[in-house]
Amino acid sequence: MNIDGMNFTQYDTLGIGLTSKVSVYSNGEKHLVLKQAHTSFGGDTEAAENVFQSEVDILEQLHGEITLAGHTIKRDDVIPTASKLACATGIPTVSIKPRCIPLRSFSADARWHHHVRDLVSALYIAACCDVVHRDVRQANMMLGPCDTITAELKDEKRSRAYLIDWGFAVQAETPVQYAGTGRFASQRVLQLLQSGLDEFAVFPNDDTVSLVKSLYFIVCMAGNYACLPAEPPSNDSLGKDYCTLVLAFWENVVAYHQNRRAAYDAAEQCRKGNTEAYCGLYNTLCNAINYSNTLRFKHRFPPT
Repeated sequence: MNIDGMNFTQYDTLGIGLTSKVSVYSNGEKHLVLKQAHTSFGGDTEAAENVFQSEVDILEQLHGEITLAGHTIKRDDVIPTASKLACATGIPTVSIKPRCIPLRSFSADARWHHHVRDLVSALYIAACCDVVHRDVRQANMMLGPCDTITAELKDEKRSRAYLIDWGFAVQAETPVQYAGTGRFASQRVLQLLQSGLDEFAVFPNDDTVSLVKSLYFIVCMAGNYACLPAEPPSNDSLGKDYCTLVLAFWENVVAYHQNRRAAYDAAEQCRKGNTEAYCGLYNTLCNAINYSNTLRFKHRFPPT
């Protein structure tokens, strides 16, 4: 495939989503992680181009840093970069950096609390730039940076958690048609969808609530759902009946233990520029995870 005037060969496929696929391409000297539109657009190149351009534009808006639990975390530490490339076939193509691997189970990750801090920081930075991700879920939490070809972490002791796939991200507080996660959407978003609304504004705390739900799921999967009543319902449709099921599922999860309720309540307090709220979210999340009885690795607060 000719990309930016150079011939590349596909080396590996990393994943296929609803609108795109992500693959590694190489010409022997240069290696790229490319996100390309696939057949879900039905050949509508212009629509695909608009979606990809929107993601690039959103990522270019994100900047800044946060000092959380004594560590300063910059935008590029926790959020990938993306740039458009010219593909000879006309397929909308974006180069993504760095290459990442899926987030590991916290039961096998001695650095899990660092990775929680990274994810909270990514959402803080987005909130400060008036951006809401809308698709915070396990599949969009990755570890990196990795070698582009071997997929091995470049430095295990300095690995970071990245929040990826900003294709559904929008400006905060601006009413738009909803697109994003259903399984891990905030209770507020689920209630609006349940009522029949499909166009409304989203806020930073919708993302942080999704983060809490997603991390509960990641932790409890390691314990064979020992601390979840079941697996959250999955459905491509965000209809009233489905949203009612998901609402009830998460209400049951949050009510199950006081540590979970504390983390959920902390997530709801997160607002643009409110560093204290995000620090509180980090601490309550780590406490809830620490006392889940599914971890091999415990730590004292504040972590070093």
